Amino acid sequence: MFAIDEIISDLATIKYTVPLSVDFLSHNQNLIIDTRHFSQSFVDNLIAIFSKGDDNIDGVCIHSDNFHTLKLIKCRYENLIKCIYIDPPYNTDATPILYKNGYKVSSWISLMDDRIRASRPLLQNDGILVAAIDDVQSRELSYLLSSSFDDNILGTICVRSNPSGRPTQTGYAVSHEYLFFAGQSHESSISRLPPTDEQISRFNQKDENGSFEWRNLRREGSNSDRTARKALYYPIYICNNKIRVPEMTWSSNLEYWIVDDEPKIDEHVVYPDNEDGEQKTWRWEGKKVMQSLTDLAIRKDRTGRDYIYYKRRPNEEGVVSVSSWFEAKYSATEQGTLLLKSLFGKSPFPYPKSLYAVIDSIYIAGASTKDSIILDFFGGSGTTGHAVISLNRTDGGHRKYILTEI
Repeated sequence: MFAIDEIISDLATIKYTVPLSVDFLSHNQNLIIDTRHFSQSFVDNLIAIFSKGDDNIDGVCIHSDNFHTLKLIKCRYENLIKCIYIDPPYNTDATPILYKNGYKVSSWISLMDDRIRASRPLLQNDGILVAAIDDVQSRELSYLLSSSFDDNILGTICVRSNPSGRPTQTGYAVSHEYLFFAGQSHESSISRLPPTDEQISRFNQKDENGSFEWRNLRREGSNSDRTARKALYYPIYICNNKIRVPEMTWSSNLEYWIVDDEPKIDEHVVYPDNEDGEQKTWRWEGKKVMQSLTDLAIRKDRTGRDYIYYKRRPNEEGVVSVSSWFEAKYSATEQGTLLLKSLFGKSPFPYPKSLYAVIDSIYIAGASTKDSIILDFFGGSGTTGHAVISLNRTDGGHRKYILTEI
């Protein structure tokens, strides 16, 4: 716990007095004051001052059985929730909850099925429910989500939430958990993550249109062979810093371009072949190349030959998430338990999630939309609310959260 002298010192620093002074209040305008300290008539008059009060509320916390809450808020939030994030109880000996004797699994399934089905009407048509689950009962939860969301499971992500591992009786240590993503409809899709600082640092060039990096116009990696996209294999003529795509005619029978325009005497012919002579493809069609000449340049490649490069700019939509999250920031110990200890002196909740795991989970499940509403009907330690607040502080968004508990 925090030492008393540290608390007194902090209060003195912010000029706390009893009673509170006008100067203190003017410098701390975001303080939360419990209305229970005032008369009901004062509270009623205070609330009446605010117009569109619901629009000015960033978060709602409901202390109630979560099934009843889901039924209650349907009339207000039906089809309005962009993302539902839940971290349900796992039905383990470490975190037992009340069940009928001898029917733990079936009772857990009934508990989850009722709540998942009650939450679905709250989602927007492109909304997503994301559920965090351990190996224990991941099979049952996967089945429930498939059943409730018409088999529209968008994906599963494995998160290394406990790098040191949790020992098991079978002789190995569990270091992971899962994130299941279920979509409301065919319009639902997993969004991109924002680019990391390391990724952004690669865009170290600038022009009048912003930051960029030079990237080879030849496609690399998957789906880059000529046989995969034959129409993207064609010649480009270069001369000094000039680039030209010749006139060509596509042969449907032969499936290649017939060149109608021979290169000029000072032009060099370039194909999208790599250093090993393998026939690849260009990233762009010929028409786009000619329309984007200001974003192209002749530069030396790794072999020292002249080649075509384009200006690759940061994708405003971010980067595609991979199916495994192993970064240190996803550790529930470091970014969950220790974070709560730093706030409260001790962790008042067992097994809290990593703040950053929740931030990234809700971001790709719909919270990338800055005015979205995020629901968590297993509120627990309130990490989902913390995640929403953190996102709003980062990008100036106006997201709202709704938390309730079992």
